[in-house]
Amino acid sequence: MLLKTSRFLAPVALLVATACGQGEQEAAAPQLERVPRPESFVRLLRFGEDAGRLEAAVVRYQRGDGTVLDLIGVLHLADATYWDQLQRSFEHYDAVLYEMIQPEGADPSRRAGGTSPVGMLQKAMCRVLQLEFQLEAVDYGRENFVHADLTTEGFAERWEARDESIWKMVMKLMSAQGKMNQEAREAAESGAGGELAKLTPAALLDLVRSKDRSTRLKLLMAEVFSRPDMLGGLTESDEEGRDTTLLIGDRNKAALKILEREVAGGRKQLALLYGAGHCDDFDARLTKDLGFTRTRVTWVPAWTVGEQPEADDTGDSAGKGDGALAVPPKPGTAHPEPGKGR
Repeated sequence: MLLKTSRFLAPVALLVATACGQGEQEAAAPQLERVPRPESFVRLLRFGEDAGRLEAAVVRYQRGDGTVLDLIGVLHLADATYWDQLQRSFEHYDAVLYEMIQPEGADPSRRAGGTSPVGMLQKAMCRVLQLEFQLEAVDYGRENFVHADLTTEGFAERWEARDESIWKMVMKLMSAQGKMNQEAREAAESGAGGELAKLTPAALLDLVRSKDRSTRLKLLMAEVFSRPDMLGGLTESDEEGRDTTLLIGDRNKAALKILEREVAGGRKQLALLYGAGHCDDFDARLTKDLGFTRTRVTWVPAWTVGEQPEADDTGDSAGKGDGALAVPPKPGTAHPEPGKGR
């Protein structure tokens, strides 16, 4: 009887011991504290009439498997100090997943000029606003840089499958521009002031003629860039905030597949380097679909205009002291050898 009882109790004891062990492990696992999602991934701080600072968010996400991801929502045009900060931070990551629609197997370091019409327009804006263009400021030849976007061929296939056209995109942009123009007229007529009131034709003509037009134009563009609806009608989202368009949603899904591939390959400390306009969708997919918890939001100065305040009580901002990002990766993180053919 004792022998039979022992045979019965043995597996029960094993199950109890296993359950206790799992409970101890779960108790030992750190609980991730969730922080609120920023209202926008770009914000403008004003310091009087002639000074301000445009900041871009770096949001940290963590997951129970030990993965730490910094979503770096960039402005493609920014001060040199902004790019210097990012460049110094890149070396600390196992992998930096970057945005760029390029042919399969292309060398991104050879595309530093931005020869597309959009790239040429952005470079022209850089000259006027005295900023630096991302493709000229960032070293894409780093060993830990990983292409995480649609290829040129993949984008073209999806473009055709969705029956997209340049005309449709132009119409959406015109609709968004018309809405902004209406808001500008209403702001000017009501005397509410603000930068939007300066978007009327008369106000723009006055700006061009002014002696301090460089400062005023930079503040005006900062106001436009900080608007949550900056991409206008080019984006559409489902009820949970996931973008459903080719321009944002499809490209972000491609990036997150690369993210999971890199994590499966042993990389735990990663950065996702994408335009700020992609970040709302990334946040929704990371937190709702991939099990990540948003644990930190840091604001990095991208543009500075005019005299900045000596005491900064505007929140969690990087850029002080040695200029390093305020979200360094965990010390002692292992750096697996980057793979080839990325």
